[in-house]
Amino acid sequence: MACQDIGEANPDIAGTGILLAFAIQGAIAVVLSIYSLFVGLTWQGRMRIINLPAYVWPILKVGDVLTRSPGMLNRHHATFQRWLQFLEGSPPQRTEKGIQKQKLVDEILVSGSDFQSWSGNYRVVADAEERRADTLGIALLIAAFVQIRTNSLYQLHIIYDTASFVAISNCAAIAITYGPFSIKHLIMIIWSGLYLGYTIAFGIRLRSWNEDIPGQCYITSGIAAPGTTHPYVDHIYISVTCLWVIASLYGALGLNGAAFNSTAYGGRITLALNRALDRERQRLEARGIDTELLTQIVPLISLLRVTTPTMPTTPTTFTEDPDGKQIAALLVALVQYPVHLYSIFVMRAMNESHLVQGSSEQDWGFGQVVAVILLGNNVVMLYEGIMRYRRQ
Repeated sequence: MACQDIGEANPDIAGTGILLAFAIQGAIAVVLSIYSLFVGLTWQGRMRIINLPAYVWPILKVGDVLTRSPGMLNRHHATFQRWLQFLEGSPPQRTEKGIQKQKLVDEILVSGSDFQSWSGNYRVVADAEERRADTLGIALLIAAFVQIRTNSLYQLHIIYDTASFVAISNCAAIAITYGPFSIKHLIMIIWSGLYLGYTIAFGIRLRSWNEDIPGQCYITSGIAAPGTTHPYVDHIYISVTCLWVIASLYGALGLNGAAFNSTAYGGRITLALNRALDRERQRLEARGIDTELLTQIVPLISLLRVTTPTMPTTPTTFTEDPDGKQIAALLVALVQYPVHLYSIFVMRAMNESHLVQGSSEQDWGFGQVVAVILLGNNVVMLYEGIMRYRRQ
């Protein structure tokens, strides 16, 4: 028997204003962060910032060797030489105008995200409004915890996807803005703890799935294949997406650590591998087993290790990232955004007609109004930033 009654409506949870406010803020953060990464760079710099030479270089070197010999391929040798010289250029540098534009874009992004103020190098606007936006995601999760026993499973699912937009916005902002550990990072850690706790509580509530009891089921058309077992697939969904969100947030947070560079981490990994191999070699030698292969592995590890110049301190402004960690963090944020966007709006569309008769999610209450006002503030800041950007 299919679920027929998903419970009463709650516009402050699944209302159009709430969903659009979180979804649009996440989209703005992702778009601005990607634009900030490339603004003011030449095409050469843009390729180097995404570490493209590391992937193209072997192909170009092979082509360079093959076209050196006299023959029909020799006419392409100059082309391969030009590309190699192009990729061998200096590290990506921004023009002075590009730096100013990037700071402006970062200011808009950081002030609009849930954890917005970073270092003193940014002139953050509307600070009082930012503090309210900082706590919006936390307030949503706290309210969800308070009503965890009374909200329907449908409402809990909507809250879960809505809260995930907070992580996307923060991941995008953190990935491109470096800075020392601050109160904003602490707020992010608190939010992630609440998010993880809510996910666990939601998973426990899912165990009570019963299509014969109002509020203990929801319509899964469009988000699950017909015939799948519930809540089994629902547990899989929240487990995978929750781990993805937490990993992406702490991965982006790691970009702000002074020790997060290839030299520090590469050295630690190499040292740990060398010690493990040395212990294994001693154990095998004690048994009279030849350890020549292990002896050859150690120098190979050193050759594979990629080193970068060590930075004495973490800069408080944007720093180019030749290893592509920023790109990776942005891609993680970008991948999870359409997943939650699709889930939340399909869930709402499929379940709206199965609410308790007489209740509607189209009604506007205090929660929706506040969410839209906060979004409007961010849109106004975005508009002002675009006008300032065009004047530069």
